Amino acid sequence: MKETVTYNGKSFEFEAEKMSLDTVITHADAETILCTTDDLFNRFGIPYMLSSGTLLGAIRDHDFIKGDFDVDIQTTDEGKLFDNLQNLEDNGLHLIRVEPSGVYSFRLNERCYIDCYIIGPAKKFPWSMYCYKVHDCYLPKNLFTGVEYIDFVGRKIPVPKNPIKLIKWWYGKDWQVPAGKNSYYYHYDVWSHYIFVNPKDTMKQIFRKIIGNKNYLRLKSKLKNK
Repeated sequence: MKETVTYNGKSFEFEAEKMSLDTVITHADAETILCTTDDLFNRFGIPYMLSSGTLLGAIRDHDFIKGDFDVDIQTTDEGKLFDNLQNLEDNGLHLIRVEPSGVYSFRLNERCYIDCYIIGPAKKFPWSMYCYKVHDCYLPKNLFTGVEYIDFVGRKIPVPKNPIKLIKWWYGKDWQVPAGKNSYYYHYDVWSHYIFVNPKDTMKQIFRKIIGNKNYLRLKSKLKNK
């Protein structure tokens, strides 16, 4: 199904696809799509860093997390990403989903996906003074003070500077202890924004924690497709 994404008055048409939540990405596919993304993003000057579970696995396990669905990265330059969507498409990295919250999903083959989260300005006062917006949630700017490189998949891969600060924010002080495949222990929002602006999201997170992340994603997918 054809869909169109628009940014700063420019449009890009792509073939939208449903992402499977039941297919665990293999280690080989995860490494392949990350290395391909690293090659293409570097070629076209798109800045990026590891994000979410991929960042956690790279720092904690020096590997991808077993049982994950996809690879996660993030970028501070949506404009650069958007301007190179056709270049990525021409080189085999196919855009298949764009969420209004700021997530671009790409596919390399039928089994491996990579999500690219946009790190953008927080528009609501007073959080705009000290937060960035990631996936409709607000995170302190001091978690994104720069970039450093780690040895991962045989390459120098970019991660946020002092990555453990961000990992602790998402996964808690016990981030070094694997939580289990159905667990969902991380959160994005600063609590002030969470409580005063997104009370529905607060209840959603509690529900998600109770039933498990995998079951929540399946339920969300079923409701969305009705």
